[in-house]
Amino acid sequence: MSFIESQQCKLHQMCFHCRNDENFRKAMEQQHGGWGKDEWGCPLGIPLGASKNQLPEEAQKYLEEMEKRKKEHEERLKQVRVDLDELEMVVPEQGIDLLNRIRYFIFPQDKKADNCENNGGKIGEVDQECCGGKINKVDAYKCSKHTLTTDRKCNQCPDFKKKKS
Repeated sequence: MSFIESQQCKLHQMCFHCRNDENFRKAMEQQHGGWGKDEWGCPLGIPLGASKNQLPEEAQKYLEEMEKRKKEHEERLKQVRVDLDELEMVVPEQGIDLLNRIRYFIFPQDKKADNCENNGGKIGEVDQECCGGKINKVDAYKCSKHTLTTDRKCNQCPDFKKKKS
């Protein structure tokens, strides 16, 4: 079954992504073994690059709901950050490690060299293998616990200690 014959297409919830995201179209074509009649054609006649107001009503409602949920989620995450910081002030010393494990599970992006007390400053760049074997230059930092570190190593480091704000 091609994408335009699929339930995903018929529900009209993904119209905005379909019309505006080439990677989405390619993934759907691959997942469904083809697109349909003509390349990237839409059964509703919606053009590529369509704005939200050019979409069917159900697609507009879906987008609005997703944007609302995303905003609510971001607000809840902000509150969780505040709550964790407040909890850190009242938790006994032995509970701080557990609190930090919870914090870094929820907010892994915080666990970077710039946010670590052990950071001795940037000392240059090093080659680091990325996904697919590609080698990228990344910032290297001096570390009081380890000779050299990068953000990726900090993210996995058991000695990571968040800087006090």
